[in-house]
Amino acid sequence: MKSKVLAAAAAAAFLVAGAAQAAVTYAFSSTYFAFEYVSPDYVTGPLAVDLTGNPSCVGLGRTCSAAFFPPDLAGNPADTLSFTVAEPAGFTQIGYFYFPTGAFSTPGTYQDAFFDRESWLFAGGTLTVSGRPDPGGVPEPGAWVLMIAGFGLAGHALRRRSVRRPA
Repeated sequence: MKSKVLAAAAAAAFLVAGAAQAAVTYAFSSTYFAFEYVSPDYVTGPLAVDLTGNPSCVGLGRTCSAAFFPPDLAGNPADTLSFTVAEPAGFTQIGYFYFPTGAFSTPGTYQDAFFDRESWLFAGGTLTVSGRPDPGGVPEPGAWVLMIAGFGLAGHALRRRSVRRPA
């Protein structure tokens, strides 16, 4: 009876615990564009983001994409975010936004280093980094419950096992 109660409690705890929802959210906004990208970890290498369906682009018939470039890959000492905008008329524009080194891997709100520039399309931007990456090696509560229940059941089985003596 005791083992059935233990098994039921373990199953209930596993179902209630649920999965961890750790993620890093990058929210960018400028005068004309805005997008949000959710990543399981901080951006540490070059990363292309397809913005198909982004309201900032679709409403005007544009095709847009973004790319993250950390400092060592961008060839400059800043975290760089680029936007590529393909206009319906056939020409393409690329805008670069430069944020302080470490902005891609540190929660906070950052202004484009060239916020005062005059441009009808790529006027200054703000990047907000929030959330936390998945810790990876730390088991979730449900996993702990299953491990402890498994050890308990294995111990219970070993204790109840009868010892056979040779005749």
